[in-house]
Amino acid sequence: MRKFDSTERLSLLRREMRSRNLDAFLLPMQDYHFSEYLAAADERVAFISGFTGSAGNAVISANGKAALWTDGRYHNQAFVQLDDNWILMCEGLPDVPTIPSWLAKITPSSSRIGFDPNQVPFVLLQTFQRDLSAASPEPDAARQFVPVEGANLIDLIWSNRPTRPTRPIRAVPVASFAGYSWEAKLDILRERMKAKSATSLVLSQLDEIAWLFNLRGSDISYNPVFFSYAVVTMEEVHLFVDWKRGAISVNFEEYFRSATHPVHIHSYFEFSSWLNSNSAWRSGRIWLPAVSSHSLVSAVSEKWCFFDVSPVSTLKAVKNSHEVEGIRLAILVDSLALCDFLAWLEDVAQNGGMNPRAVVPCNVEGVEPPQCATEASLATYLDKIRSAAEGCLGLSFSTIPGADANGAVIHYHVDDDNESAPVTASSLFLVDSGGQYETGTTDVTRTVHLGTPTEEQIADYTQVLKAHATLASLIFPDNTPGTKLDVVCRASMWRDRRDYAHGTGHGVGANLCVHEGPIGMSYRRSQAYASLGLLEPGIQKNMVVTIEPGYYVDGKHGIRLENVVLVVDSGQAARDSTTQFLAFDALTLVPFQRRLIDVEALGPEAAAWVDAYHAVVRERLLARLALVEAEHHNMDGNALNPARRRTRDWILRETEALCKLTN
Repeated sequence: MRKFDSTERLSLLRREMRSRNLDAFLLPMQDYHFSEYLAAADERVAFISGFTGSAGNAVISANGKAALWTDGRYHNQAFVQLDDNWILMCEGLPDVPTIPSWLAKITPSSSRIGFDPNQVPFVLLQTFQRDLSAASPEPDAARQFVPVEGANLIDLIWSNRPTRPTRPIRAVPVASFAGYSWEAKLDILRERMKAKSATSLVLSQLDEIAWLFNLRGSDISYNPVFFSYAVVTMEEVHLFVDWKRGAISVNFEEYFRSATHPVHIHSYFEFSSWLNSNSAWRSGRIWLPAVSSHSLVSAVSEKWCFFDVSPVSTLKAVKNSHEVEGIRLAILVDSLALCDFLAWLEDVAQNGGMNPRAVVPCNVEGVEPPQCATEASLATYLDKIRSAAEGCLGLSFSTIPGADANGAVIHYHVDDDNESAPVTASSLFLVDSGGQYETGTTDVTRTVHLGTPTEEQIADYTQVLKAHATLASLIFPDNTPGTKLDVVCRASMWRDRRDYAHGTGHGVGANLCVHEGPIGMSYRRSQAYASLGLLEPGIQKNMVVTIEPGYYVDGKHGIRLENVVLVVDSGQAARDSTTQFLAFDALTLVPFQRRLIDVEALGPEAAAWVDAYHAVVRERLLARLALVEAEHHNMDGNALNPARRRTRDWILRETEALCKLTN
């Protein structure tokens, strides 16, 4: 990562601002669909600032000031990437001003603050305007947010802006994966709409549209979605999508041919004009997701709509039995691929003198190990191992490979191998990675030491593992908000005066987005929903989430331990016989590193959970190993090739009972 000189681009932007009599410009990170990950054409914050994180809001004033707000995952990264034209606002730290309070301080009275109405949520804009008025030092200052119609100002100065992708769209199988046809999903959705007396629902989030219609695309890297909008009424659907794609695998006319569930296909670019020109669908009560753009609400008319969590997002978050089984298989396959890599890496450190080619390579035909061990080269090798796994369609995000001090950068990114740090036999190595599979999405983080860890590293790792085990073994009431579960995980670390600047967990899609709403486990989540005038949705049975506490020491190391888990019935009856209690079933099957565990400090309850987890890991991975070898090589399960024998032996060692560490 390196600093980017933003001087020229800021100058061009300010020229556009002055031509529109704007005193400042608000630039959120999101695209017009409020996606977390962006197509290259929508990376506007990165274009103007050089900051490449996935969360943040930029504000550029006409008087020479510019600031970027981002959360704790990206504080270090933003510090490295932003040049002196920018002020870094580290959200979550004391005395950091909000966007409205900063604008009230640095803009003159009666200022006009521009924004792209397609890019800013209506409810958020209302909150910003209220807070801006309250923070203004002069009661009659009348600072106003002003929509900039026609084009985003960044697009006007971006001469070589990439074109918006229109890659192929595919249908997912119903019987073996989706579980319900798109027609059946529409029936369920309309029942939810009827319960809210809604006659229409407008959808703009891409993963919701992909899930509802059992379609997948690849318009955004790592996310199997396609650019689209949808309007669902009680009688019909209007789908807005650029369907004239080169190698499209779905014939839309055939796919959506239904006498009982009519779907009308429109061009993606007709969405705004259609909203404004077709009044018939607006005759009733219109359900808008809480995060709907200012332009959408303006087109619909606020008096006819109500805001709530999208019913598609809640339906999508609760996996059906077909999706659960598909996700289990995907994560089992993915876990074995990561174990292959970790077993190989330990072999390189212990027997190869950190020469990646001095030991037997992983069991992937045509994939050579790297010539040297660096963060970038190891990440690339892991990516190739994962991509060769059965059913893998690609990665679910860019692999995060942080060695030693770089592990403390929560979402560390290596631009190229020239900037990549070496990984040595004394390194503490954090690797956060995941894949997109035909039947599921994976996300897993492990931290390993390649030699003899220090007492500090063991202590830090043990506390993170204890926090993970505490939440993973919890029994909790149905519909508990994730904010409360976040506190449970942090509590043991707080007692030892440790904490981490990111959420404890997030939802995971079924061959969809690796970060899936509307649920998650973060102490900021309830505040985010409250700002929208909503209650935070609770955790329910058959949701799939992550548990990923961490600990980061700037300049030294970072530790994060992440599993994907399924929310299940606890099997224990409530004392009052009315409340259902839930638990977590770990889907990720990768051992925690024994040499980094202080069993005494871990405590008996957490140690018991780790041993029980490792027993499941051993059983399922060894069974998978035997099955794969029997299928692919026509051998019995004992005739493993050298690479797979190494993986088997590594699994057996790492899953031994922790009591053996103290004997």
